[in-house]
Amino acid sequence: MPDPNTALMQRIRDAWGLKIAQACAGSSVPPAFVAALIANESGGNVNAKRYEPLVCGHLAAVISGKAAAYDPPGARRALGAQDLQQYLSDSAESAGPGSTPIHRLADLATSYGLTQIMGFHVLMWGLDLSVLRSGADSQLKFTLQMLAFAAQNNALDLAMPDQQTVGEFFDWWNTGRPHGSTFDPNYVPNGIERMRIYTQLSAAAVAPNPGVVQ
Repeated sequence: MPDPNTALMQRIRDAWGLKIAQACAGSSVPPAFVAALIANESGGNVNAKRYEPLVCGHLAAVISGKAAAYDPPGARRALGAQDLQQYLSDSAESAGPGSTPIHRLADLATSYGLTQIMGFHVLMWGLDLSVLRSGADSQLKFTLQMLAFAAQNNALDLAMPDQQTVGEFFDWWNTGRPHGSTFDPNYVPNGIERMRIYTQLSAAAVAPNPGVVQ
């Protein structure tokens, strides 16, 4: 019986390996990193969601004028009251019955999908939250945009040529800093190990079968 990490990475490869490879085809990001990021963040659940009440509190403070802006580490730009008021106005048009401004603000404080991207990140890029709700393709595309932004802003090699750089990208994704302190002390070691396993699984899948005559 395979160990849990191997079983997890095999499931992710079976479910999402092709889409990961397609998403990474135009990028320097190793597909194994994206697969390990998925393992760390959602376990492969494309519909995963996690509400962060502290983030919602920060956003509410901006709306109420108690804070000038919301500008967490790793953010593309700060969000001010005007940004949030415009979002609430725009989202009201497409909101379902019973939706209130606090519900829609909570959507920005929720992480979505395979790599658990926060809703506020999408707003910082001038996009709609449907990017995170419409499936794996758009989620993975936006993940790669964020990784490219991290590389540019922190002078990191997007090709991740060594374990140190890989660890810096995992750190950045979790904390917004290349050398941040992750809440889970095993977040980076787990990611590195899962990346190694995925690489091995991918290599084994394309290796010729010695029992088959070519």
